[in-house]
Amino acid sequence: MGVSGVKILGIVLVAVAAILLLLYFFVPDCRYHIVAVCGILSLLGGGASLYSANVPPAQPDMDDKQIENTDQPTQPQGVWLSDLEPAADADPAFQSYETVTDNLGNTYDNGIGGKYSYRENVQAYEIAGAYQSFSGKVVLAFDSRSTETEDAYVKIYGDDIPLWISPLITAGQEPVEIPQDACKLAGVQTLKISIYGESEIRLVDCALYPEAGMPVLSTCQVYDPEWTDVVLLKDLNTYYASGRKTEAFQKKDAFQDNLGNQYTNALIGTNYYGESWEVYNINGAFAQIQGRIALNYDERSTHNETYVQIYGDGQAIYQSKLFTAGTEPEDFKQDITHVKQLKIVIYGTDIALTDAALYRLADDAALSSAIKTDAAEEKTQVPLTMLDYVASSNRNGSAFVVYGIVKDNLGNVYADGIGGSDYWNENWQTYKLAKQYKRIEGQIVVDYDARSRDDADIYVKFYNGDTAFYMSPQITAGVEPISFSEDISSVDTLKISIHSSRTARLVNTYLYK
Repeated sequence: MGVSGVKILGIVLVAVAAILLLLYFFVPDCRYHIVAVCGILSLLGGGASLYSANVPPAQPDMDDKQIENTDQPTQPQGVWLSDLEPAADADPAFQSYETVTDNLGNTYDNGIGGKYSYRENVQAYEIAGAYQSFSGKVVLAFDSRSTETEDAYVKIYGDDIPLWISPLITAGQEPVEIPQDACKLAGVQTLKISIYGESEIRLVDCALYPEAGMPVLSTCQVYDPEWTDVVLLKDLNTYYASGRKTEAFQKKDAFQDNLGNQYTNALIGTNYYGESWEVYNINGAFAQIQGRIALNYDERSTHNETYVQIYGDGQAIYQSKLFTAGTEPEDFKQDITHVKQLKIVIYGTDIALTDAALYRLADDAALSSAIKTDAAEEKTQVPLTMLDYVASSNRNGSAFVVYGIVKDNLGNVYADGIGGSDYWNENWQTYKLAKQYKRIEGQIVVDYDARSRDDADIYVKFYNGDTAFYMSPQITAGVEPISFSEDISSVDTLKISIHSSRTARLVNTYLYK
């Protein structure tokens, strides 16, 4: 009821009340008492109606939420490209995705990609001038983040006039914004979109807007890795990698280095003749990277030279020593404070990164899964034939041949012996002793089958690292067994050299604690 209606009702009620009261005073019959009561009630009701009609309505509290006026038209919103129907005279060249994860790990609730990898995917939409602008993003799908392309682009046309062309979309390309002010659709009848090249390219959050400058629609959920204070390198998501593969390193749960130490995690390159590398987005979250580089046990005789490099935001920040036969493991510790993009390079396949981890705090105690082996195996006397070499002159394996029986030029027979494997050249092997032994003792003899051979320059030599500390007399026809006993208490790495395989044999050779 309006205000005027309330006023009329109030006047009527007051008039009725006045008449009833007059009857009450001038006709004093008790039956009219009820009428008096009704009159009083009518008077009160009419007065209240008149009062409420004349009191202005209360203003709403400005702190309270305003109720929207449903009579006003709503603000028009954008329309997702994926909701538009393609032109009727064209075969659909795109496919839709309910969820897309890009190469940074961000996720989107809608996406479009081409159906074909090796040709242009084109789709047209009849929009009849209904929209003013267009926006969105071009991304690489997460599973294709290492895809390297030469001609993968996205192009947008309005009535066959180019409106926008993306940069090359290839490995390492971050998501590319399609700016709303660059794709003006005012008056455009036909919108055409071309995805040329890999089907791994995705268009995400693409929408058309009826008015220019409208807020851009977005479904992006930014990737937020659950990094702890220490993160193993092998657990990081690669941003992109060498060789068109998602990951360029092999992950090993069991690895043995050239000293025989065992590890429960390692990363090994996959390019035998060159560099394998991976890039990680770490966004300045870590202060240090630590780990160990070690030569593979199975490649301990390699003559190849291999290395590890670390880059922070494109700048080289660490270079390991060159690893080849006999190179011992190297521990490394490198500051990566403020580094946003970390790149690890492993040259060749002969070495591994073991226990490599990133730390939020510098100088944290390094993780280690290494189980160290003791070359002595707690024995006080160890035959040379039972020691495992760490490097040799034969790049394919051992440089020495172990004989079950050796007969010397005097006819003496020995239970075991060692000789070279290369007929013409020096044969050598190195052994990691770590100063665990006091002496090496044994004999050098002329092989029975070479007893008449008059050779020159046939010697046996012992080295402490690269320093010779023993050289035998010349081993040739007529030489009787030569006994030796040498102090090796200060020897960390023992190298034994036997020139040629024809004449000399080491027999009864033992190391003593």
